[in-house]
Amino acid sequence: MWKSAAAMLAGVMGVLVLPELPAPMLLVALAVPLACAALYRPRWRWLLLLPLGALWCGYAADVHLSTRLDTRFEAQDLTLTGWVSSLPEQKGGLTEFEFCVESLDGHLPGQGVPARVRLSIEDGSVLPRAGEHWSLGVRLRRPRGFMDPGAFDYEGWLFFHGIGATGYVAHGASLLPGTRYPLLRLRAALRERIGMALAGDPFSGMVTALVVGDLEQGDHSSSLILYLYHPWATCTSLSTCKHVVYLSIIDSFRH
Repeated sequence: MWKSAAAMLAGVMGVLVLPELPAPMLLVALAVPLACAALYRPRWRWLLLLPLGALWCGYAADVHLSTRLDTRFEAQDLTLTGWVSSLPEQKGGLTEFEFCVESLDGHLPGQGVPARVRLSIEDGSVLPRAGEHWSLGVRLRRPRGFMDPGAFDYEGWLFFHGIGATGYVAHGASLLPGTRYPLLRLRAALRERIGMALAGDPFSGMVTALVVGDLEQGDHSSSLILYLYHPWATCTSLSTCKHVVYLSIIDSFRH
């Protein structure tokens, strides 16, 4: 079991450390010798998990990169509809939130149209709440990071969270009927109630962070602890599904 897990992990890490994604045919060619070895020695079948991990990682990364915002949509006034898919965060005079895209100027999520974007809106205007359905006039751009060596890898963070574009609400915001994400809305309601009950308390941010798993509510050290141990801050249904698929693959090789 540990050999299979180590082989799959090595394949994934091998792709992640490369400066660019390898060609799929190159990965297939590298898998041929391992496949021959596995046929010759059945006890070596776990070696097939090495190219399988590389192919899986490369495919997942390629699919995500293909859904990044197309350049023709950049610096344009666009109409974006969808749902607020995160807890809004107040930073300075802005409120930032993630947005699950329903359509972008009539285009459904797919090639060149991201399924999730990160938006900001100025405080004082109508502020979207978690799970609400909105039509927004926005300006978007492709994900970009910082060029300073050793700086926070913002583009990598966006990639990890499946965000294919960033932008801001430029004009017009209309609330549409319907809501999603009942658990997210419950967390938002708890955060609001705790904020009202502990207004002015220096530990209110820490309490809110521990209760609802909101990393933005505590200081740096508490956020790190929360990120490592809090289930709402670290677990998603998508990651759970990936682990189930992986364990199913391992089990098939064992039998």
